Amino acid sequence: MLDRLEFYGNDAKFNKTVFGAPADWVRWKGGVGVCAAYLRGYNDGRDFFAVLWQINTPRGDTQDPVLSRRVRLQVESPSYDVDSSLNDLKQEVINALLTSDLRGVVSESGFRYDDARTRTSDAQVKKNRTTTLFTVVLDSNQVKPTSEHTISVVHSLIAPSVNALFQPFSNRLKARFRR
Repeated sequence: MLDRLEFYGNDAKFNKTVFGAPADWVRWKGGVGVCAAYLRGYNDGRDFFAVLWQINTPRGDTQDPVLSRRVRLQVESPSYDVDSSLNDLKQEVINALLTSDLRGVVSESGFRYDDARTRTSDAQVKKNRTTTLFTVVLDSNQVKPTSEHTISVVHSLIAPSVNALFQPFSNRLKARFRR
């Protein structure tokens, strides 16, 4: 049984961005969960850690259906200069996920795996808060009416593998954030 997903969205000029993850994939100094971590930890740039799905939906005249078909798996933490221990943990999680067979899991789930625009070098992981590991690309007939629903479908098929890979790091995060 998969954990229930939590969602957080924000609006930009051209896109609406939606993030989704089980609560225990996202931690910050004040608790767990996607919404709280984004409203407090990520925006502050300190004391947060997240593995989550992200999708952009075009708005208004910029309708680009290709963007709505792209669901990114991301790992986030403060930059290395702000918190080296959380950033090092982010690099460990990234390495575990990238050296796994998630590419095969994505393909077997009926989606396309795209890592063409990823930046996962040590220098890039240290510099940036957000690292996109890969993008799950859906056919237009696989996209659901809402971003939340689309993320839920991708999560239901791929999350068991991500959970198995992420689990060894979970206790370290619980100890760090005492939750």
